[in-house]
Amino acid sequence: MPSQITKADANPILIFILNWFVLGFLGYYLIEQKQKAIAALVYTIVLYIIGLGWIITILAAIDGYQVATKLKAGETLASDYCAIEFLAKLPLWQEK
Repeated sequence: MPSQITKADANPILIFILNWFVLGFLGYYLIEQKQKAIAALVYTIVLYIIGLGWIITILAAIDGYQVATKLKAGETLASDYCAIEFLAKLPLWQEK
């Protein structure tokens, strides 16, 4: 079961940049979405083998930005909350 996270000091731009340039996972780790960080890293590496890793990197950057924006606004979210519905449906992405 996912835990709740509150992180009013989340910087959406920093999270976007980190997810974009560090294989889609470091931004998630900083906003305490560790399961998503692991999933993003695994999917990015696997998809880079066939030349499509950039897809997860872009989606993770956008999702991380949107999640960090909600956290900065003071919202409390589940630790596996996804702003992009497609990502929420991927195996590994959700906490059990």
